[in-house]
Amino acid sequence: MIDSHIHAESLSWSNLVDMSMSGIRSAVTFPVCPWRAGINTSIQITLIKWLLHHETWRAAENNIQLFLGIGVPAIGIPSDFETFCQKMEELAKNPKVVAIGEVGFDPRSEVCKDIRIQGKVLRAQLEIAKRKKLPVVLHTPPDSAKSRIEFKKKYDKRMFLEKSLELVHEVGISPCRVVLDHLDKAEWIQMALDQGCYAGITIQEWRGVSPELAARWAEEFGPKRILLNSDTSTLASDHLGVPKVVFHLCRRKIKGKMIKKIIYDNPIQFYQLSLE
Repeated sequence: MIDSHIHAESLSWSNLVDMSMSGIRSAVTFPVCPWRAGINTSIQITLIKWLLHHETWRAAENNIQLFLGIGVPAIGIPSDFETFCQKMEELAKNPKVVAIGEVGFDPRSEVCKDIRIQGKVLRAQLEIAKRKKLPVVLHTPPDSAKSRIEFKKKYDKRMFLEKSLELVHEVGISPCRVVLDHLDKAEWIQMALDQGCYAGITIQEWRGVSPELAARWAEEFGPKRILLNSDTSTLASDHLGVPKVVFHLCRRKIKGKMIKKIIYDNPIQFYQLSLE
């Protein structure tokens, strides 16, 4: 199995052992945005280098090949974003970097509340993805009507999905090189697939997406262009989310070929991974 979206620095050594023993052989990690600590390019680059040199080693010690996406969503825009973009161009040359992400809008942002500026930040990173010929992982905010976490203000998730797709088309990135991630309703999955994108299903109870529900959606919408991930982070997460979905797919008597397509072939194809 491949977990298509994690935050490796949040995982303990025991978590990595569990994942490996459950059949996860590879994963793609993305930098978490520590906005409460104050965000600038120095912090972001230090974190990315930590992931590149330390977390890849920890994963390898547990038989997991770890790759990286680089970028910032709206909840973690550094104060000197232009400098960060210059650094991204250099970091993107590293063979362990397989995507630009996670990037995207978020109305919950404490560091950038202006949606117009969020759009400019997203466009700049999409342009880097296009130049570097890298796929894009688009962060989407939780559906505020469905999430089990209370938000200060309700918002329309569809609007942010549409804004993200609009920028993808304006920049000229092929939709098949984009995953709309954290899709927490069937209609968002259908929307992503209709647009020609990959649909990222994040297994997290606080999003209202249990392993059983993710398995039902994977059966209903898969196997083409479906990606599963646990989004392990400092929020409530389940590092065995992907294996648990496979368990429920097997219980539903889904053919092994279809399961393999979803949990292994699709992430390899999307990220163009070269596995050892």
